[in-house]
Amino acid sequence: MWALNVVWGGEDACAAPAANPGDGAFDIVLIRGASKLSLLGLLLVFDSGGHVGHPAVTYIKVGWSRLTPG
Repeated sequence: MWALNVVWGGEDACAAPAANPGDGAFDIVLIRGASKLSLLGLLLVFDSGGHVGHPAVTYIKVGWSRLTPG
């Protein structure tokens, strides 16, 4: 899980291409059920935002969120 309010999560990671710092929302990127090979493919396209269309990726824009452990 990665929650961002900016497009770039790092120098070469366009993790949340639809993020807008001024919209008051967080963009949450969830990766679930990806095989090791599929995960490697996702990491290779993170710099262009190409991971967003992958079936193992869930991309959600939220106004607020609560993370509860357990």
